[in-house]
Formats: sequence, structure tokens, C-alpha cells
Amino acid sequence: MPIQKIEDLIDSLPKSKPELITEVNTNDHFELARLLHQLAPEGKIQVFNNLNSDLKRQEVLYETDLDSRLEIE
Repeated sequence: MPIQKIEDLIDSLPKSKPELITEVNTNDHFELARLLHQLAPEGKIQVFNNLNSDLKRQEVLYETDLDSRLEIE
């Protein structure tokens, strides 16, 4: 999942919300954790809020660096 695609989808919100949801939820939590540290705080929040299950949110938080976790919360 290229970071540029996610950033473009976030910049195009709310029009791109369905595509962002699909893009975020088709990747595993390891990939999402690597992605989060590259995004601005608002982007991190958008990615996290568009995850489709509590389990995936927990897994992403577990794998994410501390700074990103603090920005999301």
C-alpha cells in the first residue's frame, strides 16, 4: 500500500471515504503499523477510525510505535 495513495485518499475526504475504508481494511495490521508512522497525525486518526473491527484496531495499536499511538489516542 503506497503511502502516497493513502495520503491522496485522505486529502480527498469525504468523497474518497469508501475507497479509503477498502484500502485500509485490505491490508494486515503489520503493514498498517508501518504506514502510520509516515502519516501526519490527522492521517493516522483517519486510518485508525476507518478500520472495520476492534480486533484489527487492537492489533494495529500493538504493532504501532509509541509516538503514533499517542497521536491516535
